[in-house]
Amino acid sequence: MGSLFKKFLFPLSFLTILQIHATPVPQRIIGAKLSSDQICSLTFTPQNWTLSGAGFMIDNFVDQNGAKDWLNKLDQMTTVGGQVATSPLQCTNIEGNGCPPPSINCLAFTPAQYYLVRNAVFSCWNQLKIFKAELVDAVIIASLGTSRIVTDFGEPKMEDTDIFGIISGAFSIASGITAAFPELSGPFGVLSGIASILGALPDDGTPAPDLQGDIDERLQQAFVATRDGIDKLTSVIFGGTSDTSSLKLLAPAEIANGEVTDIGRFFSGGRYLIDARWDPQPIIRNLVSNGISRIRQALVARALKSTGHIVFVDTGVLRPEDCNTTGSRWVVGQCLKLSRSTRDGVFTDVDPNLALKLDKAPYNINLPEFYLNAFQCPAAKALNGGQISSLGLPLDGTLPPCFFDLDVQAGLPCFVCDSASCGSDYVIRDVCRG
Repeated sequence: MGSLFKKFLFPLSFLTILQIHATPVPQRIIGAKLSSDQICSLTFTPQNWTLSGAGFMIDNFVDQNGAKDWLNKLDQMTTVGGQVATSPLQCTNIEGNGCPPPSINCLAFTPAQYYLVRNAVFSCWNQLKIFKAELVDAVIIASLGTSRIVTDFGEPKMEDTDIFGIISGAFSIASGITAAFPELSGPFGVLSGIASILGALPDDGTPAPDLQGDIDERLQQAFVATRDGIDKLTSVIFGGTSDTSSLKLLAPAEIANGEVTDIGRFFSGGRYLIDARWDPQPIIRNLVSNGISRIRQALVARALKSTGHIVFVDTGVLRPEDCNTTGSRWVVGQCLKLSRSTRDGVFTDVDPNLALKLDKAPYNINLPEFYLNAFQCPAAKALNGGQISSLGLPLDGTLPPCFFDLDVQAGLPCFVCDSASCGSDYVIRDVCRG
């Protein structure tokens, strides 16, 4: 469809004249085959974003006029026939109510595609606004219960990048709640990815995150930085800057109509074409609540790793019914359990009381899921040069690679290993061979 549109384009000089005289964008520039009445009768679905020409309208306008102030320029030119001197929209600012849904009839917009654009703009802006409001760091820190994690498992020791990766990963898992609302999977992919692109957002003079203090203080600072990132991202999306390169990291995996600009690609496929009358706050609140639960679980894994715990594959167990040590689970045809190093190459079963805490409240860790994610982590890292990206994560509720990033070792009980003498403990294969 994009190739059909392009033959209707006017030269840039003509578009410039249109802006100077505050003239509306002509219908034929959009190249849509539908009449205004037909466009205004369309329901808000992703497919109609392309069918109406709204997606091409944004992409072409930004391509011809630049990203800076694109929304206000387009709004001025398309509302009431371009008779409004300046646009009242303040969508680059997420505070207040300066980015409302359209309040006039669809047919009052020339062309009518802009009515769909305004609805998509409001949906995007409103979701970002609600997500920021739900990320209240003091409430989140209190509900995480990090002091109990430290008491139960030890202190999680992490790099700053690991903390932001956990936040992004946790919200990507929580996005699995959109299975009942598939139209939200795209927008929630943006919300879950914000913590991962902070370094790519334009520099506005705000110091880069440098998390200091204990785990509570560092988490609190990370959430403040994420909220600040939402402010920056909002400005980038709606014309506050000409530097839109960070949007490449949040574009849909598939570009629906060959859009060429970062703004056009960000909105591609109509993922924000949602009826403005629908209130997304309850499901976003659910997203944050589920995300907090997953952050808590990730902190448990980091605490275990920091205190020398590993996932141990007991190769001496060959049947599921024999995989019965407290906390052990039969996964991928092997007996996996949590173990701890007592000396080089020798591991012991963890205290049963510790193992029993993992799948009980408030942690509620699914142990087969936990072990499988850790077990698959080395292979996932090997495929990605030793690194795991926190962008483009799955949104179906499955765990991102290495969300539970514990070391994995395989070995045998000492009593079946002639070359080792370590009582009731276990040894890795290399020690056994020695």
